[in-house]
Amino acid sequence: MQRSAFTLLMLGVLCVSRTAKADVILVEGFDQATIPTGWTCSNDAKVTYVTAGTSPVASPYEGTHFVKFASAGAASGMKAQLKSPAISTVGMTGTKVVFALFGQSGTLLDGVALQYSTDGTTWITVTNYYRKNFTDLAWTLITCNYPAITTNQPVLYIAFEFVAGGSSANLYIDYARVLALPNYIESSVTVTNVTASQTGNSKYVDITYDLLNPAGGTCEVAVEVSTNSGATYVVRNSTNMTGDVGLGISVGLQKIVEWFAYYTGGDLPGDIYPDARVRVTATDMVYIPAGAFMMGSNSFTDGLGNDPTDAAPRHQVTLSAYWMDKYEVTSQQYWKVYMWATNNGYSFAVAGAVKAPKHPVHSVNWYDCVKWCNARSQMEGLTPCYYTSATKTPANVYKGVPTSAVDIQNGWVNWTTNGYRLPTEAEWEKAARGGAVAMRFPWSDAYIITNSRANYNGDTTYKYDLGPNGYNPRFDDATEPYTSPAGYFAPNGYGLYDMTGNVMEWCWDWYDVYGSASVTDPQGPSDGTERVLRGGSWNYLPTYSRVARRAKIAPDSTRASYMGFRCVRR
Repeated sequence: MQRSAFTLLMLGVLCVSRTAKADVILVEGFDQATIPTGWTCSNDAKVTYVTAGTSPVASPYEGTHFVKFASAGAASGMKAQLKSPAISTVGMTGTKVVFALFGQSGTLLDGVALQYSTDGTTWITVTNYYRKNFTDLAWTLITCNYPAITTNQPVLYIAFEFVAGGSSANLYIDYARVLALPNYIESSVTVTNVTASQTGNSKYVDITYDLLNPAGGTCEVAVEVSTNSGATYVVRNSTNMTGDVGLGISVGLQKIVEWFAYYTGGDLPGDIYPDARVRVTATDMVYIPAGAFMMGSNSFTDGLGNDPTDAAPRHQVTLSAYWMDKYEVTSQQYWKVYMWATNNGYSFAVAGAVKAPKHPVHSVNWYDCVKWCNARSQMEGLTPCYYTSATKTPANVYKGVPTSAVDIQNGWVNWTTNGYRLPTEAEWEKAARGGAVAMRFPWSDAYIITNSRANYNGDTTYKYDLGPNGYNPRFDDATEPYTSPAGYFAPNGYGLYDMTGNVMEWCWDWYDVYGSASVTDPQGPSDGTERVLRGGSWNYLPTYSRVARRAKIAPDSTRASYMGFRCVRR
C-alpha cells in the first residue's frame, strides 16, 4: 500500500545558550583592610596600604583603600615592586591590566610601570613609566592591553614597578584588575531549515537540516517524531536512521538523515500518518538511552583493608531516557545563569568559585545548585523542576526566597517536565558507566587509572592506579584548586567528560544504603541528613574515581573546592 507523503515538518531547536567571548577577571583589588593575600612588596618602607582621607579622596572605581608609593626622601631612580600572586591563565589569551592612578606631585619625575613574569623571578617590563602632572588631584583610569603575554603560558605574575624621581611625591593605585580573554568560543547551538519528505513511494524518509555553532566542533543530534501534529514527540535515534544523527555530528549545512520508517514492527508500522511531524534537536548535552543497568558493586576491593561497603548490593535499575550535560558546569556557564537569576528573584547562599573560565565551578552547595537548575530552566524558557510544595505552581518555584535552604521532597519535583535538574544517583552512575558493564572506571578498555585519563590525586598503593603519585602535574600550578579545563580528557562511551576526577558532582538523592530489589526510575530516600556526591575529584584518591564509589556530605556544605555539578533534563 502506498504511504502518504509527510507534511512540511517543524523546526526543532534546543539551543544551549552560553556567554559570549568576553573579558574575565583573573585578579582584583584593592579595597580591603590589608593588601590582598598573595601580593608582596620589595620595599615595604616605600609602599604601604592606606585608607582614603582628604587627599587622596576615595576613588570612584573601587573604594577607600589603596596602595601608596612614597618617594619623599628617596634617591632619584629608587624602585619598589608590588607583585601579584600566581595567576592561572589556562585557557586564556591577551592580558589586560586596568588600574586607577592618583598623584600628589607637581613634577613628571615619579612613575609606575607594569611588568610580567611567567616564573615569579624573571621580570619583563611591558610599558614605559606612567607619569603625569597630578596637580589636579584626580583619579585617572589606565588600561593596558598586552595580547601576547598569556599565550601558551599556564601561570602569569603581574607587578607594578614604582620609580622615584627625586621629588617629594606620592603615587596611589586603586582598582587594579587583571583581565584576560578565554581563547575558546562558547557554544551556541542552533538547528535551522529542517525539512523531511518521503523518498518517492518508498519506505524511506529523507530529513535535512543546517547545524550551526560559532564554536565549531561536534554536537549530539536527535530526531524526534510525532504522529499527532506535535502534541507529543518520541526520540527516534534508532538503528533505522543513518547519516547525520547521534553523537559526533560536525557543524555544517545540509546535514542529511535517512530514516527507514515503515515496516512491520518498525518506527511507524502503520500505513498512513497524515499528522506526522519531525523535529531535529542539537545540543552539547548527551542523550542517555532508556534501559536497565546494574548499579553498585558486590566486590568493591581496593586491597588496602578499608574497603567501603555501601556500594553493595549490586542491583538492577531501569531508567527512562534523559539528557545530561556533556561537561561539568563551567565557570562562564555558571555565572551567566547566576547573574540572570539574581536579577530575577533568586537568592544564593554563596556565589561559587572558579579557577579559570573553562574550568568547572566549585565550592557550591546543594541548595544553590538546585536553585541554579531552576534559573537555567527559566532563563531558557523551560519549565522548572523544583518547587517548595507539592502543588508545583509558578508561585512555588524554588528560588531561595524567602528561605534559602529548603529540603525539597521527592513529591515536590516535576520529574517529567523539560527543565534542568540534578541527576539522581542512579542516573549519574548509569551515565558514568557509559554503556560499559562491570567496569571499575568510566572507560571500557581497562580496569586501571592513570593521570593521562583523569584529574585525581594519584596513589600507586592502590593496585589499579598507575599514577604517578600526587596531584596531576599538568594542573598543579601551586595555586589550589588544581582543576582542569572542561573536555581536557577523553570522554566515556556516551560522550561525557570528567565523569571521574576534576570535581565531585552533586546528585539529587539523600544518602542511604542500597536495597537489593530491582527498581525503576528511583528518586532516592524521602529524607536524610546528607546528599550524595559522585565522581572523585582533583584532590581525592583514586578509590573515589571508581564509578560505584559513593560520597556524602551535608547539603549546605561549601567548604571544599572539590564540589561541582552538572545537569540532566528530559
